[in-house]
Amino acid sequence: MSKRSNWSIPYVVFLVFFVVLPLVLVMVYAFQDSQGHFTLGNLAKFFTDKDALSTFAVSIEVALENTALCILLASSCRCGSTP
Repeated sequence: MSKRSNWSIPYVVFLVFFVVLPLVLVMVYAFQDSQGHFTLGNLAKFFTDKDALSTFAVSIEVALENTALCILLASSCRCGSTP
């Protein structure tokens, strides 16, 4: 292994512990009931609960607004620079 590739090890460890592992755990627990058996009941409950759907809609709205703001800021920074 070259010295340069050793620099990526902390990033890979961070990625696994703080991105991949939590996503896997969420996916596993989303499809389990309280006894640990496979179920689609959690998804059915989520899509029939008005409060959960309202919270999800607000989360998507905030994410879209932040994305638009970041694109606007990034494009304005790019317009001010020279190629």
